[in-house]
Amino acid sequence: MTQNTKSTSPDKPVERILVIAGRIPFVLTIMAFLLIIAGTLSYYIHFIKGIKQGGWIYRLFFLGGEWNIPTYFSVILLLGAFALLLFISTAEKKRKSAYLLHWRVLTGGFLLMAADELLYFHEKLGLFLHELIKCESYGLFYYIWVLVAIPIVILLAVFFTRFIWNLPGRTRIIFVVSGIVYLTGAVGFEMLGGWQAEKSGALNLTYLLFETIEESLEMFGVIFFIYGLLDYIQTYCLDDFRPLLK
Repeated sequence: MTQNTKSTSPDKPVERILVIAGRIPFVLTIMAFLLIIAGTLSYYIHFIKGIKQGGWIYRLFFLGGEWNIPTYFSVILLLGAFALLLFISTAEKKRKSAYLLHWRVLTGGFLLMAADELLYFHEKLGLFLHELIKCESYGLFYYIWVLVAIPIVILLAVFFTRFIWNLPGRTRIIFVVSGIVYLTGAVGFEMLGGWQAEKSGALNLTYLLFETIEESLEMFGVIFFIYGLLDYIQTYCLDDFRPLLK
């Protein structure tokens, strides 16, 4: 049994807005590709080639940098997902959904992720854990915050299993794929990047490759999730969205 029934009643103003909204993931994908290209080239020119002129360009576009354009773009993506989840949570509350708690946890989770992306809580946690756990070599756990992230991911997977299973088929596939893509970057390639940074430093092509793949997967994972949320709203939440335009 799926969580919702499809909305089918026509409404031209709503349809026009949703047609525009349907283009958002495509636009976000193009923007992500441009930022990835700019960040990779700036890193390569500044560090690998050793050309220091225009260092401000590197600082502006470096994918692993702080408070620059890729950072703000990622924050916007996460806040966009948060806003869509907030709307869906409101609609699910009106329907007295059995999975309202799950929608709310997702909503709060994306707000927390946006705050972390901007304020780097996980990096501060990593610094604290490095002081707490002294090792000669950390290997894949050089970015040691993943030791906390992995158990949390497992617990969340258990918590959301029934929720995911009862989603409509297309939504379920999109949510699962987007989650796998995001976590492969945020955890998997973060670990590979940490291993490479400990072994050979961060100023080499291998680290650049890991960093680029990590940030790319995170961006595209969230964009695909946004697509899934927009599709869910268009298919199942039109009746809740329509009164806002009357």
